[in-house]
Amino acid sequence: MKKTSFWSRLVFSITLFFLLSYLKIEGMILLEDWIISVFCISISFFFGPVLFLTTHIPLFILAVADLHLKRMYQLSVFEAAPWISMFILDANVSEIQEYLPKISMAEYALLACVPLFSALVWFYHPQKKLSKPWYIIFWFAFLTSYLSHLYPTASVFLSSNGKNILNAHKEFKFNPSASETAAHNVIIIIGESHRYSEFHEAFQKYRKEFNDLYSFDNMISLYANTMNSVPLILSRKKFQNTSFYFPEKSLFSLFEEAGYKTYFLHYTDSSDITEKNNLTFIYRDANNFVNFSSKKDSLHDIRIYDALNDILTNDHHKKLIVIKMIGIHVDFRYRYPAAYDTRKPSLKKNIKKRTFGSKIQSLFEMPLSPKDREKVLNTYKNAMDYSVEIIRSLFDLVQKQPESSLAFFSSDHGICIFEKGTLLLPPNCKEAFHIPMMFNLNPELRKNTVPEKIKNLSCNTRKSLSQEYVFETIVSLAGISYPTADKSFDLTAECIPDSGKRTVQKIPGDRSFYEDL
Repeated sequence: MKKTSFWSRLVFSITLFFLLSYLKIEGMILLEDWIISVFCISISFFFGPVLFLTTHIPLFILAVADLHLKRMYQLSVFEAAPWISMFILDANVSEIQEYLPKISMAEYALLACVPLFSALVWFYHPQKKLSKPWYIIFWFAFLTSYLSHLYPTASVFLSSNGKNILNAHKEFKFNPSASETAAHNVIIIIGESHRYSEFHEAFQKYRKEFNDLYSFDNMISLYANTMNSVPLILSRKKFQNTSFYFPEKSLFSLFEEAGYKTYFLHYTDSSDITEKNNLTFIYRDANNFVNFSSKKDSLHDIRIYDALNDILTNDHHKKLIVIKMIGIHVDFRYRYPAAYDTRKPSLKKNIKKRTFGSKIQSLFEMPLSPKDREKVLNTYKNAMDYSVEIIRSLFDLVQKQPESSLAFFSSDHGICIFEKGTLLLPPNCKEAFHIPMMFNLNPELRKNTVPEKIKNLSCNTRKSLSQEYVFETIVSLAGISYPTADKSFDLTAECIPDSGKRTVQKIPGDRSFYEDL
């Protein structure tokens, strides 16, 4: 067994050496990173199994991650660190399950080597022991090796805003007051990856069904990810505030203080709300959680209508209901039924639901490239048709309520579909930020709303805006006021002047003007 263990060490080290060498040839790692890493691999051969595995396992997994990111997005772990951080913090179980088929069979095979070799190397202990200086040199080299590529990702988790922000959030109060004619129902629908142009095209046929619908043509998200964009909708957090958490409470808390019951409807398990990130930090402010997901397929959003109708029918209190759709979250082909697969060619392939066989088949699919843009875009538009029909049905349901009711829709962000050669990452195109946003007032709310507010809201529909205007505008249209309201971000307060160029964040540390993308 000792001999087998020795050869397992050798094969593990040689395999890692070739992986790192390939990444060096492909320009994924620097020469100095390669030299230091190879030195660490070599010297660890003379260590016991614990230190040997401490060296090999993280370097091996990091190398496989780099291979995957290069194949899928032409990025390295170092370059993709901000997105990796967001994915780890924001991903739910269903999103992780849908991403797993993107990992190739070769990558799975390499990852399977880790537990296999780890089990075998325990039976070999080198006879020759290195002196203490070698251990010091090893640890210094190891921490400055290729392993340092993990630092940008790890830094997100190592950084903390401290207890002061959390304590301030806990004690924060809006002290709002609701007018006698305040909206009885306020429904906020947050989409996922809805781009403005495709949404506008799909929604046009329903536009005439709503007499008091105000759609904004030049609205952008300031971020291209859910975790950063949604707080700009549901709280007063602004783009300039880069802290992970925010010392103020959310829209849920403001409405609760004003006498409303609050609901959060989501397509993930309620257990996800217990995770600690800056989204669940907001979601936990809600009084009630409703999971409308389906274990049978990925068409979760079709179940929103029944969930919303049930609340509107059976709960007669004033209420704020926030709905987070799965929308057109990648993978697009699982976001609509076969009946909506009208544009061809597409990626649908007559998939009715995600079976074990379809997941295995996905492992052998080649990554999408710019030559597949027509298929991808057709699939996205088919999914958009389906999603828009659901949104229309929700708006129609709210409009028909006998009580005064406000419906609001905004996507969290858009997505790039090979506009500049890439799909999803990096978000280097305008389509990743240009999003649909609209308010609809039902007849009862329209009757109770001051004409000046309607006039200003209508005037601002063509202005250059961002999601920072949502919070104050929703509060105003709902007929609620509070002492510290910032009227400069209230679209019903005045017809605001154009703001000029707007800064967006493609990745942390990389900000640019949206107009220059």
